[in-house]
Amino acid sequence: MPTIRPYIQDESALAGIPGRRASGEDFGGSGLQLLGHAIGDEPVKAAIAFEDAKAREEVTDAQTKLAEFEARKTLELDEGARTTDLERAREFSSSFNDRLQPELQKLGDRYETKAGQQAFQRGAGNVSGHFLKQAGLVQAHMMGMKAKQNWLFFENAKRNAVLSNPLDYERQKRLVVETLNDPNGLYFGHLTSEEREVMTRTAVENLAESAVQGVIRLGGEGAVLAKKQLVEGTWDQDLNAGAKERMLDLAETGIDREHTKQERERLMADRLVKDRNDAIEADFTRRIL
Repeated sequence: MPTIRPYIQDESALAGIPGRRASGEDFGGSGLQLLGHAIGDEPVKAAIAFEDAKAREEVTDAQTKLAEFEARKTLELDEGARTTDLERAREFSSSFNDRLQPELQKLGDRYETKAGQQAFQRGAGNVSGHFLKQAGLVQAHMMGMKAKQNWLFFENAKRNAVLSNPLDYERQKRLVVETLNDPNGLYFGHLTSEEREVMTRTAVENLAESAVQGVIRLGGEGAVLAKKQLVEGTWDQDLNAGAKERMLDLAETGIDREHTKQERERLMADRLVKDRNDAIEADFTRRIL
């Protein structure tokens, strides 16, 4: 029967293993080690690439959305300028921009990347500044229109005043000039010096025409007096040549009308006298017979 020999350890467990030890080359060398590092970096690179793509997409989206927003608000601004009541002109700019800011804020809440947020903030700042200026210009224009509208009412009131009382012309003229050029008034603040100069000249000419018409309408010798004043140059300072010619024609018409009226009254008076005399003569004849 065979005998199984017992295993007897020749080396201590702490002794080194005899022969050559395994190195990196035994497992593919340095190339495999680099591959291991590369495999470990791929998720990081993929995440960076994803974030970069997302950021670029948000930047472009912000630019596009802001361009669309600006176009829409431009139409809204134009519509408001055409349809807003001039009585609300003073509130136009603040009202428009109060509506614009929340819409911009809501539009910007969609961006998550730093680049997207920064792009939107830059663009939104530009858009906000643009419409702040444009709404202000529209409001200034509307206030100017309101000032001119108010001025027409004011001027008409003054023209009616001198038409009824031409003797009050100089006082009313002074009020017109002072009101239009008052540094604390609406007209001075919203109209240019050139606009006020033209309006002052026009208002004085219109006021003078009304005053001359008022003189003509005084009746009796009113038209004669008006013609005399016009011929002597009393109104030359305030009436241009065209207006003076019109007033002379009006005065002549007034004189003719007055002459016609006087002639009619004379004829009527003569007729009454004749009728009375005829009646007396008839009565006298009747008594004799």
